Amino acid sequence: MSAKITKICPTNDKLSARGGLPFFLRYAERTRLYGTISNSISPLLVQGGKGLQLPGFVKHMPAFFIDGTDMSMVGFDHRKKDAGHVAILECNTGQLASSHQIKRYFEKMAIIGNLAFNKILNELFIWRLLITKPKIIELGIDTMVLNNDSALKRAWQ
Repeated sequence: MSAKITKICPTNDKLSARGGLPFFLRYAERTRLYGTISNSISPLLVQGGKGLQLPGFVKHMPAFFIDGTDMSMVGFDHRKKDAGHVAILECNTGQLASSHQIKRYFEKMAIIGNLAFNKILNELFIWRLLITKPKIIELGIDTMVLNNDSALKRAWQ
């Protein structure tokens, strides 16, 4: 059977709302997004050798937020039984996160400051600049002018 499209016609097959999710996850993996996040955060976390590891957590979270079918924490437990979700994440059932594992990761990550996340954004920004190689980088500042002439108290008072 050929994998090429031979004709286009109507179908009664139903497409899932998460039909584009595997493509996004594969794109994120190929652009080394998961590795960049994991490498920046892993020195700041204490991790054991068993259970859900940081790269798995990093892969589960975008899938969770983009999928949006069940946004509760127990939704992770429901997805663990869903063969379609296993296929989308391209992993084994044993590698899927449970709600308790996700909660533990969020507790561990609560101590991480904004500097770690700023470092990740900076690395992604530089990575993208190296790909596009723009001649000019135009930085804009969003300014908002307020009319406070009638204010009772001034900053210098």
